[in-house]
Amino acid sequence: MENGERAEITWGQLRSQVSATAAAMRAEGVGVGDRIAAWVPNVLEAAIFGLAGLSIGAVVSTSSPDFAPPAVLDRFGQIEPVLLLAASSYTYGGKSFDCISKLKEIVTGLPSVKKTIVIGSHDKEFTSWTDWITPFLGSAPHFEKLPFDHPGFVLFSSGTTGKPKCIVHRAAGILLKLRVEQKYSFDIHEGDKLFFFTTCGWMMWNWLLYILAAVHRSCFTTAIRCHHELSD
Repeated sequence: MENGERAEITWGQLRSQVSATAAAMRAEGVGVGDRIAAWVPNVLEAAIFGLAGLSIGAVVSTSSPDFAPPAVLDRFGQIEPVLLLAASSYTYGGKSFDCISKLKEIVTGLPSVKKTIVIGSHDKEFTSWTDWITPFLGSAPHFEKLPFDHPGFVLFSSGTTGKPKCIVHRAAGILLKLRVEQKYSFDIHEGDKLFFFTTCGWMMWNWLLYILAAVHRSCFTTAIRCHHELSD
């Protein structure tokens, strides 16, 4: 991150935390077709949240914390998420920006949200990420079997010509499309390192998330099971 903070995770730890997060989502009543949203910087928890949501058949949408509440509500208000992940703060241009007061405005404007989870220090009104997933660590992974066309992500247009418009991507379709781009167009192989500067408010975050399927074969196998039992 810009402030020098680094985070590393092994494949085993990633699998464990995704499984725990998926179990935590199920405990909140999140199921197939429910929308979940994240208003966060490009951090590890965002990837875990997204992968966990896909594994249980939820539809994932993300936004950057530099989006003001009206911009967030213009987007998430259309999809009525039941679960919201947010960051307590983010750093940009050498400055730290608090998100809690804006988060309260966003939550008020999203009556569909049943639970709000916060990364980092947080207001007592919300549940911390660590407290939320810790009781479920050790949960076994379970992948919902769903149709090929089941939606995986909702992205949005820029909003320059009115309210941002929803763009729905099917979970299996985006896996195959990005597999082609990353393996054939970019020749990315297992063990390669890739960097792209992006926020969770741009489709390149989704593109980066699927790099996991390009750089580790076992992760691709997991993604196949997650996305409707396609053949390798």
